[in-house]
Amino acid sequence: AALQCGRGVYYSRSRNGLWRKGDTSGHFQTLHRIDVDCDGDALRFTVTQRGDDVVTFCHLHTLTCWGEPGGIRRLEGTLRSRLSDAPAGSYTK
Repeated sequence: AALQCGRGVYYSRSRNGLWRKGDTSGHFQTLHRIDVDCDGDALRFTVTQRGDDVVTFCHLHTLTCWGEPGGIRRLEGTLRSRLSDAPAGSYTK
């Protein structure tokens, strides 16, 4: 299904069937690549998140369904926050 439509498609236990990410929210995923793990029991989708608000794609209002970002994404968030919250006269601005 994901290959046919070029989007993130997942199995939803609550819906008891396939679910195309973004059909109701407008926050969809453009599918670029699918990888299979070493023993063939898990898939990894490489996607680009699309929609009006690219900051919150999970129903918990996070970028991913795996919690708050770490690494370079966390650093990017810190820098954006410091820039927007910097007081007048700050060297940050």
